[in-house]
Amino acid sequence: MRCAINKDLGVKLNADGKKKFQNIMRVVNLHHAIQLKEHSEILEYRKRIVLADVKSFEIYVESLGAFAYGIICVHEEVVKEWIHVDGISEERERLEEKGIFEHPIFEITCLTDILADNKEG
Repeated sequence: MRCAINKDLGVKLNADGKKKFQNIMRVVNLHHAIQLKEHSEILEYRKRIVLADVKSFEIYVESLGAFAYGIICVHEEVVKEWIHVDGISEERERLEEKGIFEHPIFEITCLTDILADNKEG
């Protein structure tokens, strides 16, 4: 099923962004495999991305609004799309609204951070 993400509207991650994205996917994959007991084709694909050399795949990210991002990944001529909800960024905003600015969550790299850094690079 296609989720109608337009890679022409998205941001292509640079090598550093892809390495950071792999770290996020490592955590997401672990959560889905253990907590949700999910074993699916997309999970297996994302596991391969985590282990892949950053030169072997491309990641395009399109903002869908309110912490949601469309992801397009091209690896070994296989294209997969999925929606990523940036829960880290969402929680940071919630804490900031409460006046909390010192919390470990502010030290965790999230997709919103990767996109901000990617634009600088």
